[in-house]
Amino acid sequence: MSNIIIIGCGNMGSAFAKGFQKNLSGQHHLHIIDHEGKHFDTLKKNRSGFIEASFYHNAQTLPKKLKADALIFCVKPQVIEETLQEYTSFITPNTFALSIVAGKTVAFFEQHLPKKTAVIRSMPTLGASLGLSTTFYCENQFVTQKQSALVKQLLQSIGMAERVSEELVEKSVAHFASGLGISALFENMMLEAAVKNGFPRDIAEKAVCQNLQAITVLNGEQNHGLLAIADMVTSKGGTTQAAREVMTKKLQELVYQGMEAALKRSAELAKKKER
Repeated sequence: MSNIIIIGCGNMGSAFAKGFQKNLSGQHHLHIIDHEGKHFDTLKKNRSGFIEASFYHNAQTLPKKLKADALIFCVKPQVIEETLQEYTSFITPNTFALSIVAGKTVAFFEQHLPKKTAVIRSMPTLGASLGLSTTFYCENQFVTQKQSALVKQLLQSIGMAERVSEELVEKSVAHFASGLGISALFENMMLEAAVKNGFPRDIAEKAVCQNLQAITVLNGEQNHGLLAIADMVTSKGGTTQAAREVMTKKLQELVYQGMEAALKRSAELAKKKER
């Protein structure tokens, strides 16, 4: 049985715990650390019965002889260094450390953990709480094939998971973590346009959300591409074409500019957190 220690049980830590409880088999034992314990009751009710879970307030309350197969760090960047020191005693040559800590590189963890520790850096998104995260991750050279398979299983329990370079992990913050918010912002603009043209707000909001669901089904379950969906509702000389002629070039350029601004800010924050 593998021992998985989740350190930090805020929004993302609790999303991991819920995803693992729902999707992992009984061959794993979760050890969930939450200093305040405010998520314990919810997680205990969420248990599927197929996986064991134990709950603790800090490293000192964990079993002394416990050795971790996986340490998952879900804490704030400003406390990660001291947190790593607290959990070093649970690391063996077979342990991997999985981080979702913003701005902290693989090299940072290699510097603060025992030599040759397997390290994975990941960036889940808000959808993790629904099992709909868009997670990009990278691994250092010490991650074994067996560990890599478990990492993918763990990350896929909260949504899609793609292994990429560390550079793309960093960029995924702008494109997909922030991107989710930008997509919601654009849909809100569509909502406001409908309200401006006379639709009641509640009806317009339902209609916008219904369109989002339709796009998701057409793109996913029916395997249409996003551009193909746009083309499906565009007829020559029609209303969609009229809107596309006004919006496409300008909107695409604004998206490029917005992502560049997000990437720049991400790099600035990463440097600030390294100091």
